[in-house]
Amino acid sequence: MNNDDLYKKALQNQLQFNLYTDNDVEKISNLINSRKTVVNVINTDNKNYLHSTEMNSDSNRIENMGNATMSNMEFAKPNKAMESKQSNYDKIVSQCINRNVLWQDPDFPATSISMYYNNPIPYNPIIWKRPFEIISNPHFIKDGASRFDIKQGLLGNCWFLAALSCLTPNEKMFNKVAPDQSFTEKYCGVFKFNFWQYGEWVQVIIDDRLPTYNNQLIYQSSHDKAEFWGALLEKAYAKLTGSYEALTGGHASEAMTDFTGGLCEGYNPREKKPDELFFIVNNSLKKCSLISCSIESKGTAIESELSNGLIVGHAYGVTSITKIGHYKLIRIRNPWGDKHEWKGAWCDGSREWSQISKDDRIKNEIKFDNDGEFWMSIDDFIRNFTKMEVCNVNMHDFDEFSEIKSWKSNYYEGKWTNGITAGGCRNNKQTYSINPQFIININDLNKDKDDTGNVLVGLIQKDRRKLKKRTFFPIGFDIYKIANNTSTQHNGKINMLSKNQILSMSPTVMSPSYINLREIAGRYKLAVGTYCIVPTTFDPNCESDFIVRVYTENETEIIEADNNFEKSKTDLTNTETFKNQLDNDLDLFKQINGNDGVLDVYEFENFLNQYFSQNNRCKYLLDTCRTIFSYYDDEFRGKLNYEQFKKLYSKLIVIQKCFKQFDMDKNGSFNVIELRCALFNLGYKITNKMYSYIVLRYKEGNALTFSNFVSLIFDIDHLIEFYNKLKSTTNLNCRLDDVSIIVNNDVVLNLQ
Repeated sequence: MNNDDLYKKALQNQLQFNLYTDNDVEKISNLINSRKTVVNVINTDNKNYLHSTEMNSDSNRIENMGNATMSNMEFAKPNKAMESKQSNYDKIVSQCINRNVLWQDPDFPATSISMYYNNPIPYNPIIWKRPFEIISNPHFIKDGASRFDIKQGLLGNCWFLAALSCLTPNEKMFNKVAPDQSFTEKYCGVFKFNFWQYGEWVQVIIDDRLPTYNNQLIYQSSHDKAEFWGALLEKAYAKLTGSYEALTGGHASEAMTDFTGGLCEGYNPREKKPDELFFIVNNSLKKCSLISCSIESKGTAIESELSNGLIVGHAYGVTSITKIGHYKLIRIRNPWGDKHEWKGAWCDGSREWSQISKDDRIKNEIKFDNDGEFWMSIDDFIRNFTKMEVCNVNMHDFDEFSEIKSWKSNYYEGKWTNGITAGGCRNNKQTYSINPQFIININDLNKDKDDTGNVLVGLIQKDRRKLKKRTFFPIGFDIYKIANNTSTQHNGKINMLSKNQILSMSPTVMSPSYINLREIAGRYKLAVGTYCIVPTTFDPNCESDFIVRVYTENETEIIEADNNFEKSKTDLTNTETFKNQLDNDLDLFKQINGNDGVLDVYEFENFLNQYFSQNNRCKYLLDTCRTIFSYYDDEFRGKLNYEQFKKLYSKLIVIQKCFKQFDMDKNGSFNVIELRCALFNLGYKITNKMYSYIVLRYKEGNALTFSNFVSLIFDIDHLIEFYNKLKSTTNLNCRLDDVSIIVNNDVVLNLQ
């Protein structure tokens, strides 16, 4: 088939190319002429999308395309979410001041819908009031923000308040979350707060109406009744998650991450020696890490008090650690902010303090009040607490001049898609290898001899808290060390580890456990080399967006592994069995083609179903026959001669045999796993993005029928043929992965 024939066959198609330079546009200008064509122009330096236009008018002639796009189009702008929110806040303030009104938030109204979705508040009536309606002279912050300002209300959100008590001592971090505001200057009832959400800082704008009962705040309050930063910050976080009730029950690690963007790791204190735990806490606090702790409620009611004064199933904040003489002491704070404190050794006013000088007490800010804060020995901490969470923070995010040694952080967003990239944990051997894979390089070992690990890896699933308490999936990850010859790089991509490869390897390290937390993380000592991180849910086919985060001592990057699309040149027809079947069945051609020696599409469809398929599992639909028939009807006569029929029929034998082999449950259709195996058997390497598109485009319901499978194979091969012809004719700088076929404004196949 010559080029003219090839382009005639594509006459009614819309062909889309991602072109990498101005010259590429010119290379096809003489080939595609006036046919309706979409051209995407991409700048390869930063991969910014520039322009898309239809080439169906003189003003958009393809030879003019370079000037119309590369010279005149603006590059895509970076994400300006924070700037946009800031301008929105300023706009609200300006409008309210001009109209002399107090703002009312339409997205988080002062009604029960913002308070709860299942469990009504046991108080009536609930009245929403602004701070100046509660007290005559309200302050946002009075005499500086302090952990002692925090007092838990009706909500069971101690996890949130414990994290908040750890945040307040660091002024720069606190000011990032809660910028300075007031009830006097430009006051119009609107306040703003910032939270880290999955890779970026977002601004949450609220009005200052707060739910009250008998003129008392129902939720968080301050010990100073004139101070409202805590109540307003809690409201902003409730808006972020959907409602106040959505804050009931959680883990301090969630809030610590949202306050700082840090990566949290968990410890069981009982598994650590006193000196080891002291070092971890002391070193973490020096790096401005946030730390919380709690006691697991095994067989004990949540938030019940033990005889020693500690509360089970309740989150505390770790606010300090010190060594005085040979005593190693740790300071803990209960967000209830009252007399519920530790009653053992080193509790408030205990006899142990008589051994500590007045100067040491002043130096370590030791005081005794019923404020929820207390000291205990590191040994008692290990004996009593079962969980400690450390949020590792990059202080350069808050202070570019900070001299505190910080981690180098990277993250990558991904998605588990049912049947495509949601393979489940390693127990699921048939599907495990389809999970996303991410490659990192460890270039240098940390030289700190006291270091407990040189790499932090975290896996965070996009927040499901907003979805009316929809639970998190149990998640985890495996990390494999890759030999130099295990994973290959081709055309800028790193190929995924195959099923056989990955199942033959043992993970170098694994996440601590599969657990239904928003984020799971671990600290590891990894030798110099290349590693593959495989994030998974415990069960297959669990759909969710996720982020993989990697903290290292030195700069590195995360690269998602994916296969380049390609088709092997293996000849699946070069067998004696195949040739015998072909010879026998071609004898039928003469019996069914009538007297003209050619087949029309109806005779072709009848032949396939009556003589060839003879199986309801492999039923050929007339529309499918028309599609594949047209690919071999070079002269557009609506007829196939013997040679054309022979080529087409040879291909159908291979496709039908493959379908029967991989239709494991014999139901006449492929599920997404069977489809992937069948494509691989036919010699196709499929990118995850391409496979996602194939499933969406060709499946019916939850399955892909035999007819659709046949159409898919012919569509892929037709596109490959067109690409190869164009490539050989024009030397076009365009990869096969970047080509699409569009018919009647519908993308038929997109190899991206």
